[in-house]
Formats: sequence, structure tokens, C-alpha cells
Amino acid sequence: MPQSNADDRNLPEATGLTRRTFIAGASMAGAALLQGCSANDKGSMRTQAAGGAARGSANSATADSVIDRAGKVATTSRDTKFDRHIHPLRPTFVVATPDHLGAVTCDDKGAVYLWKLDPIGDKQPFKKMRKNKASCVAVSKTGDKVLTASFDGLVSISKLSTRDRLAVFDGHAGPDTEVWTVAANSDGTLALSGTNGGEIALWKPDGADLITSDPGDGEAVASLVFLDDNKRFLSGHGDGRMILWSYENSTLTRLQPFYDDSPHTVNSIAWFKGPSDGKLRAITGNMDAIIRIWNIDMPSEPAKRISLHSHFVWRVAALTDGSKFASASEDQKVKIFSYDFVQSKANVLHEEVITKGAMGVDFVSDKRVVYTTGDLQAYINEVGVVDLP
Repeated sequence: MPQSNADDRNLPEATGLTRRTFIAGASMAGAALLQGCSANDKGSMRTQAAGGAARGSANSATADSVIDRAGKVATTSRDTKFDRHIHPLRPTFVVATPDHLGAVTCDDKGAVYLWKLDPIGDKQPFKKMRKNKASCVAVSKTGDKVLTASFDGLVSISKLSTRDRLAVFDGHAGPDTEVWTVAANSDGTLALSGTNGGEIALWKPDGADLITSDPGDGEAVASLVFLDDNKRFLSGHGDGRMILWSYENSTLTRLQPFYDDSPHTVNSIAWFKGPSDGKLRAITGNMDAIIRIWNIDMPSEPAKRISLHSHFVWRVAALTDGSKFASASEDQKVKIFSYDFVQSKANVLHEEVITKGAMGVDFVSDKRVVYTTGDLQAYINEVGVVDLP
């Protein structure tokens, strides 16, 4: 086990906010277990400059706690609940479950876990998963489907309620193919997956049958999301583009590219409706440390830039009514914020300062956010929850 270390966390002074963190275990094998990760691993892209984005801030008070060698946590100044669970390697992604009670994570060696958040920390592994790095996991709102993208070029299809593997999608071509991202539509009848080579596949999780695919233009596909009409989707690419697509009659059609003069990977996309005008918008997290908001209904409108982080933004999340957003960054911060569309200004509601880079974040409900943190060389990986007042 790692040596004792201080775990000084910042908690806003707002009454009623609590933060619970599950220390997710240590990998004693360290770098040796990670040598099999591809050079294209999004989690190790350290060569892209991280911009000079200003750090956001929030009023905070410190919760002092110490993790001893047995993995127990003693909290000295706050009634902050901790629990410790084994999560052998860095969790690369997290998504909340539709019942608002749990979350699904995946990690660098292909393991996938279903976490119960009440009571804190109980987790169960999914069965017969791949042994290669799992880069992304998606859960359908209905239909009981969980999709896990893998660096061996495959996507595992599992049943959420039982954690059984149902099938494996193998519709992507090429011996060096890595599936970087996957998305499910609301009822789990359709799926999208994107690769390091730029291919996007549309397929049916029931039967793992390919419907159609687009070979791309060589730029990696790092993020995908179905839009609310289930007739269109957005893709984020390695050169900084976001593209709006439609799909019908087994055909994928590029409708509109979005670009903000930044050649840095679009790691994450979430859609929402504008709070005042109801227009369809998207929020993206990029490798240049900038969060961007796009007006999908008005493509000519310039992207709104939000500078809250000082390093890669791995993931963003949004409530569909546009009232709250969340971001996870390599700068060791998770931020929950609102956005004033009149003044074009973000208001940080909570800043979670963590020990390693944050790679995952999602809204469990309008009052709860789940996140993951860790590092390729980390001894401690975490799954954490923030409850807003």
C-alpha cells in the first residue's frame, strides 16, 4: 500500500453541500501494468500544449483527513464520509445510471464496474469484459444496455441489470483499430462508435449488427453523442472539429462542421437546450483547456469560450435544461457551474480539488455529480460524489 499522505480537500462554505469520495485502490504493479497501453492513449496525450486558461475559483473551507496504511480514512474537521474500494487501475470514464442511484465506470485494463452510490461505494464488476484498455462506456436511458469501447477495436454490449455480456460488436476494420468513443440512443436500439482512424459506425446493439459506417478522413473520433431527436448526432475530432450528422435510410450525412480555430482534440460533448430560448446547444471539452458552448440551431454564431481550467478538459456534462454544467480536467479540478447567456459568463458553483487529474464526470441528478480521478502513474484512483445544496 502507498505511504500515509495528507488528503486536503476544499469544500465550499455553502450550507448543505457534502462531498463523498471513494478511494478506489492502488496498483502495486504501477507502470508495468500500463506498458500495454497504446501510444494513441488519450489519457497519455501530454504533447499537446494546454493553453493558458485561467483557473476558476470558489469560496472554500478545508476538510482535513489522513489516509493510513490500512486504507482507513480519519476525518478531522468535517463530517465527510469516505470509503475505500479496490479499483486496480485508473478509471477512464464514468456515466450515471438512469435510476439516479448509481454509476458505471471503466478502466485502463478493460474492467467495468457498476457502483451503488447509496449506500456509498458498493461496486460489482461486469462479466466477460475485454482485457484491453476501456476508453469509454455508455448507458441507454431505457433498454437496459451498457456499451464499452475498447482499444482492441471492439465494443462490448452488456445488460445493466445483470451485468452479463450479451454480444461484442466487431464492425470496425483494421488490425490497429482502437475504439475511442461509443454512444447509445435513448432506448438502446442504436449505437455509434468512433475510432482512432476516424471511422464512425452506426449499428444495432441487439445482435451487434452494423447498419452503416463512414470511413472518415483520418482524424481520430474522440467523442460522440446522440441528440434529443434521435435522428442526428455530434462527433468530436482530433483536429478540433465538431460535426453535426443525420442518419436515415441507412445513410450517414454530414450536415454542418463547427470549428473555433483550435486544432486540439474535442474530448467530450454534451447537448442541452438554452434556458431562455430553448435552442439546441452543445458544450465541449478540449485538449486546449477551453470549454466551449455551441449553438447547434444557429451554426453561424461563434462558440462561447469558457476558461475555467489550466490543463486538458477530459469530460464535460450538462443538465438538459442548461441550468448546470460540470467539467473534469487534468489540472486536478472538477468544476460545477452555471452559465449566464446574456453576460456570456460562467458562475462556478463548486470546485472540487483532487490529488490527480480528473478524467470523468456526469450528473447523477440535478443535485448530485459523480466524477473519476487518477493517473497512469497514480497509486490512488478515485470515484467521487458531490451533493449540491
